[in-house]
Amino acid sequence: KLPFKTRMSRVEANKKEATELFKDKNFVMAIQHYVSSHVKVTREARAVALHKFFDLSPQQKEEVKALQATLNVNCAICYMKLEQWDKVIEHCSTVLKEDATNRKALFRRADAYNHVRDIEKCSQDLKQLLVIMPGTGLRKGVGVDDAGVKRLKAENDRQIKELQERRKRMAKKMFGTYLCLLSQFNSGRSCNAVK
Repeated sequence: KLPFKTRMSRVEANKKEATELFKDKNFVMAIQHYVSSHVKVTREARAVALHKFFDLSPQQKEEVKALQATLNVNCAICYMKLEQWDKVIEHCSTVLKEDATNRKALFRRADAYNHVRDIEKCSQDLKQLLVIMPGTGLRKGVGVDDAGVKRLKAENDRQIKELQERRKRMAKKMFGTYLCLLSQFNSGRSCNAVK
């Protein structure tokens, strides 16, 4: 087996190549390189879990976890560029299982939920992001420093308001029709149901 430093340097080199491919807008190849790096680091992580790899220090274990998170978040942004929202959600969710406060994963998953029209899940991720990310300008007394979060929050707030209005109209129509039918039944007269 390769020593920890050697394996990690190979993973880092593969990750750098993937980043260059991403910068060149070659997202599919970038994903392949990130996944290849992830496979190598995942073998590393399994070794950590099974204690079959060289005795890793707590710092090395943290380094492996951080690299896994970075690779998943980087895959997620590639999938965002390809508009494969389910893959974005999958990669970000993997990161958030290990670190529920990963800002990039929360933002990218919220954005993906927004694109698949899952308004409530988008809102949940944004709320969690705002708790851990002061400085977004979305809480009183804090300056704006992330236009993407602010844009997504405004769009999500608008969508929630529209959803609430639709639900209100639907409830009014359902209960209006019910009350009309009830009144018709009790009085024997016809009525105009709420439309």
